Amino acid sequence: MDKRNLLKIAVIAGLATLAMTEPAFAQDTTGGNWWDPVVSFLELLAEGFGKIFAIALGLGLVVYGGWGAFTGRLDPQRGIMMVIGGILVTAGPAIASGLLGVLK
Repeated sequence: MDKRNLLKIAVIAGLATLAMTEPAFAQDTTGGNWWDPVVSFLELLAEGFGKIFAIALGLGLVVYGGWGAFTGRLDPQRGIMMVIGGILVTAGPAIASGLLGVLK
């Protein structure tokens, strides 16, 4: 099989895929706003991922503190950066959802 035949097969497969998924592209939003899926996705992230990440962050900080105390290489700057990063990742979806929630 040469490159020309492979390219033809790839183009035909791509067009067939597009033809089969075309009804999904044409779905009606039934009067909804364009930002409703974005807001609901961010709320889902804030509820589920935020809680899981908060637990993982807490456990990670405990493990890091124990490791630092055991080895004598506890770096306060690294610990503070981990806390700030955790706050940003945990609060980010909630902040974005709140800002987009004003559009509702």
